[in-house]
Amino acid sequence: MIKTKRLVIKSLTADNDGQVAKLVSDSQLLAAAHLTFSTYPVTSFELNLFLQSVHVYGIYQQQLIGLLLLDWVADADPPALELGYLLCRQMWGKGIMTEAVAGLLQTVHAPIIATTDDNNYRSQHVLQKNGFTIASHATGQIVWHKSACTVC
Repeated sequence: MIKTKRLVIKSLTADNDGQVAKLVSDSQLLAAAHLTFSTYPVTSFELNLFLQSVHVYGIYQQQLIGLLLLDWVADADPPALELGYLLCRQMWGKGIMTEAVAGLLQTVHAPIIATTDDNNYRSQHVLQKNGFTIASHATGQIVWHKSACTVC
């Protein structure tokens, strides 16, 4: 478990209380995060399979308000993790995701990449505030990189 000034971040492997299902019921949020499921609304089977296939961390302020995702990049040399995240839209613009990513980064000791859409300035700001730099720029997307923390 990770605690920050305003948040509790903890690993999720199942959606026992339905909070993840409620969070991912926002189709606009899923589209913005480029997170897709084969069914909508998401079945509990598919949701629990997802929660067990990548490292998923819940962001809490009394209740679940967002997710942080980490997964190993198969072809990265040296090995790296890919970071993804989503936050319920009511919490946007409050610095919560910047704080959550900073908290998670204190526990990660590998290079990390993240991808944002060209026009997703909020997400780009989160990464910039957490020390990510632009690694490449392709049509419509920016790939960001952060070196492994050596003093964490």
